[in-house]
Amino acid sequence: MASLNRDKRLLLVFIHGFRGDDVTFKDFPERLRTVLTNTVPRLDVEALVFPKYETQGELSAAVQRFCLWLQDHIKQSQQVHSNQQAQTLILLVGHSMGGLLAADAILHWQSKQSSMIDGIGGSNHVLRVENTTAAVVGLVAFDSPFYGVNSTLWTDTAVERATEITSQVHSYMPALTTVGTAAASWFASSNSSATTTSAARQATTSTASRWGAAKWGALAIGGLAASAAAAATYAHRDKIQTGVQYITSHLEFVGALVRKDELETRVRQLTALPTVGFHCFYVQLERQSLQRRTFVALPPPNAERYFSPIHSAAKDEVQGHITIFDPAVNHHYYALGDETLEKIASMLQFHADGLTTLPD
Repeated sequence: MASLNRDKRLLLVFIHGFRGDDVTFKDFPERLRTVLTNTVPRLDVEALVFPKYETQGELSAAVQRFCLWLQDHIKQSQQVHSNQQAQTLILLVGHSMGGLLAADAILHWQSKQSSMIDGIGGSNHVLRVENTTAAVVGLVAFDSPFYGVNSTLWTDTAVERATEITSQVHSYMPALTTVGTAAASWFASSNSSATTTSAARQATTSTASRWGAAKWGALAIGGLAASAAAAATYAHRDKIQTGVQYITSHLEFVGALVRKDELETRVRQLTALPTVGFHCFYVQLERQSLQRRTFVALPPPNAERYFSPIHSAAKDEVQGHITIFDPAVNHHYYALGDETLEKIASMLQFHADGLTTLPD
């Protein structure tokens, strides 16, 4: 573990991803905090979870809200510890889109600092959170799509999930058929009660009546369903319009994943910062396959050293993505914790030693 040359306070700031919430990380933050507190001398650690935020609208808006929130928290924390000389360090931890949000926050602070510094500090100038003295140590991300989402999610995984849903629907078909038959019989009985008592006409029309009753019964059921759907649509037209806007706004948030040039630029700029560490762990299914099954698109060769696979026994990439912090599903949960601690320790040691370039 790292060895510090002076007292420091470390804020581990956790940021959830798309449609995540305050408990996305489960007890992972507290585990990291406990181990770091007990193993790194002269380090006071606080695990801080960014409260649930709306993952809609442009990603940049969420970045601004996060930066203001963290800035306020740092100032309050430093006021509480105003009589101490401990330096405050910030390490961001993001899951899924939270990793991109964290990266953009770091780049935001870097751009603000660059505009204020006129050749002071050189290449190893410590990056600080805007309007504070807190130094940014680095970013550790988990299954964050820095290069977008793996294209196989729209093929292999989608087909698997569709097949599963189809089989579930088929299991209900006998019941649906029974309901349809009963409804048709009801219409048939209602129609037959109105037929004439003439034996000849009854014999002539019996077959046609049964066929007609079944047909009209089916049409009636379909008509009732269509009418009900139309009525419901009209009655809830405001809610439906709101729902469309809701979906559209969320698509805006994840729209950053399809802008390839922007994705590549983000990683290139982030890894170019000499005093800020970066590493991303990504889910890789253990299942045998012709190609690697991952939720995120894999990095290009020149960036591979910043990424490490997390082997998962999940049934597919989506489940693996959302159960990273669940030891009941992620059998490598504790090993992941150890690897995460190693990455954090190396970033802390950099600040203790005053190196000019962080190790990968």
